Amino acid sequence: MAPVTCDRPRVHRRVLLVAVLGSLLRGLSFTFWSSALEGTRAGPASAIARRASKEESQVLKLCDEYPLNDADIDDQEEMMTAVKKLPEAPDDCYQLFLGDWKVEWSSMGGKAAKKKPDPNGPPQRLNFVSFMALPPVDVEFTGSFNRVSGDGEGGTYQLLQTFTIPDNDGVEAAMVLEGEWRPVDDRARPSRAWRTGTGSSSGPWGEGAPRKRVPTEFKTVRLVPSASDTEKSKEMLEKAGLGKFFERTPVKARATYIDLKQISDEMRTHQGESGAWYILTKMDDGSIPFLLD
Repeated sequence: MAPVTCDRPRVHRRVLLVAVLGSLLRGLSFTFWSSALEGTRAGPASAIARRASKEESQVLKLCDEYPLNDADIDDQEEMMTAVKKLPEAPDDCYQLFLGDWKVEWSSMGGKAAKKKPDPNGPPQRLNFVSFMALPPVDVEFTGSFNRVSGDGEGGTYQLLQTFTIPDNDGVEAAMVLEGEWRPVDDRARPSRAWRTGTGSSSGPWGEGAPRKRVPTEFKTVRLVPSASDTEKSKEMLEKAGLGKFFERTPVKARATYIDLKQISDEMRTHQGESGAWYILTKMDDGSIPFLLD
């Protein structure tokens, strides 16, 4: 995938676009521990473990203990060993999919929390994670949430990427990608873009074993302020020339999907189209700390 030239700035831009945008499409790997989440199910993963099964509790414990900035291959192998012991997603997985979720960990990015900036890495910019719909404003990504609404037959999928803009005392806002999700059977809806098959993986997604697949396709992007510091959040965005993006802006994004590997009332594990794995914990409904409504 990497270009063969030695144009380093162009390489950095392309690598960042592929890695970060790929993460967005496939579940994301960023998150943070916010004081705004105290008292909700969006706190440390271990706080949920008392309600989880033995296998889930082990995975959540490893999410809390996972090294933030210096994880190695042994840490990842320990996590994946625990993940693959989780029970398979049940038949009612699409109903369980509904609600608010917080990303905890991914095999691409490790522990889903704000990390030390890499002085040698490419810049973090909003255009790279918005299908080029937002301006190239430098930001520091701080977290990620999902809101899934509708019913067991489909609905709306909102993916939040939270961030702060440097020199704003850590004030946060969120970028929201929004689109459809619809787990329909090939026989019920033959459209190739949405074909999934709840009992098989035939159609556009390739041949293979049965899986619980959720196609998604983002249609718009917008910016929303923090619920805990709304005025300062809006001021930060307006000062950066982003005020007009409070309204939904169309994006050009191809359809993608996630496979639900495990899901319960407490947590979810899925694998994205790229093959990367993600762990999310369930939040109380309406507890995402950004103004979505």
